[in-house]
Amino acid sequence: MKTFSDLAGYNKYLNLTAPLHPLMDSRVCRQAIPNFPKTSKEIQVNLFKISLKKNFTGDINYGNNKYYTENGLMLFSEPGQVVSWDSLTFWDGYAFVFHPDLIKQNPVAAKIHQYKYFSYEINDALFMTAEEEETVTTRKL
Repeated sequence: MKTFSDLAGYNKYLNLTAPLHPLMDSRVCRQAIPNFPKTSKEIQVNLFKISLKKNFTGDINYGNNKYYTENGLMLFSEPGQVVSWDSLTFWDGYAFVFHPDLIKQNPVAAKIHQYKYFSYEINDALFMTAEEEETVTTRKL
């Protein structure tokens, strides 16, 4: 199994350009997805990732589960998660990936493991309604 502990290597695997900063990267998925490999065997990603997938259709293996959805999906992952995918289709949304060193000097580093939504060894994903997607992406609070 391939393991990725740095953004440059992870981006290269995904056929993306190098990150502008070595410890963090953000992407608009509609720009990045056409370059993604359509399938991937299991890979381990030692980075934090927050992504909102809009108009996502397909299967994704994440944590202990296989998910299929035709609606929005919000995923959070912590370093060490294993993912794989098969026959992904185009989707829209956003992704923010960061190395643990980005927050290691911040008090949040000691607390981030308390946020259980980063650990998908629990058996859940955050499926979103169209209204929730709109709230996350366009509404001003």
